[in-house]
Amino acid sequence: MSEGILIGTNADYERYLPWWHHHYKKHNDLPVAILDFGMSPWGLAKAKAIGKVIDAKALPKTSVHCDIVYAKDIATACLQRLENLKKSPFDTTLWLDLDCLVRCDVQPLFEYIHHPSGFAAAPITDQAFEWQKKLQLNTQKLGTLNGGVFLFKKSSFVLDIWVDATRAAAENFHYDDLILSLALREKKIEINWLPQEYNTDASNAKIRHLFGRYNKCLLYCDPNYRYFYHSPFEHEVSGDFGVVLHVEPNTEGLVDWWIKNYRMYNNFPVAINKDPFKKSLKLTPFHIVQGHLTPTTRIYDFQDRHVYLPYAKIVHYTGKAGRAALLAEVMIGQLMHEEQTNA
Repeated sequence: MSEGILIGTNADYERYLPWWHHHYKKHNDLPVAILDFGMSPWGLAKAKAIGKVIDAKALPKTSVHCDIVYAKDIATACLQRLENLKKSPFDTTLWLDLDCLVRCDVQPLFEYIHHPSGFAAAPITDQAFEWQKKLQLNTQKLGTLNGGVFLFKKSSFVLDIWVDATRAAAENFHYDDLILSLALREKKIEINWLPQEYNTDASNAKIRHLFGRYNKCLLYCDPNYRYFYHSPFEHEVSGDFGVVLHVEPNTEGLVDWWIKNYRMYNNFPVAINKDPFKKSLKLTPFHIVQGHLTPTTRIYDFQDRHVYLPYAKIVHYTGKAGRAALLAEVMIGQLMHEEQTNA
């Protein structure tokens, strides 16, 4: 029986591929297949260097609606993933989200597939349970599993239940793993459970799942992520557009860090305290760049709860709280560097 790993991404998240594979291959040699949900040529080349690429670009026919700010950004992608899981080239597959930091040999997990359901997942953490309650969901209908790491046989009936339940809930979507939890509970179906250490954001996790806003900051500050992600726009030049970085004496110490972060996504020129460009964006070291810029790129405040900040291309860390949060991110980057060096 063939065994392997399945991951998937589109152009928005393909930048995680080299980072993910760098950590995975330290401990594993099981083959990897990648679902292509719409990668760029850059991402496609990175994926082909990792393993077999499977076309999964067709969007679901079911229209997905969601009122939750974070979930609505991923709702369609969740259904798109589910509808393509059976394209896995393996009889038994371990799905891993790309924000999972793999620190172990995953082979022992495949022992958990020996269950009538042909499906195994890790229970959610206490922190995730509390987070669900903050979303004001019915506390009797809270999810019990996390869909970032799960094991399945291609023949598992759980996959069909998951797809059908997600389609049925498309007009009132929360999260695909929550939908599966409720469907299994309603149908009184048991699955097998993976140890939680294989899907948690705890610092000592065997698979550290860097989900959510705070954990994404940890991921972005990981020197391995910054080293392996090379901007798809590295050959881009423009004599008309550039970034004006306003630097004061008390922010000079952040400039090198800011430039390294900016160069992950852009090759437009940067001028400090002067504007030689016909079109420009005026920023400070407290404006953190997380994407490819244009003259009209919108700037979001870091305390804006109406947008999932990892999707924002520019985040402004304003006020004393913002300064403290940004300095904390710089320190987190240093701690992650020490952690990876000592691992």
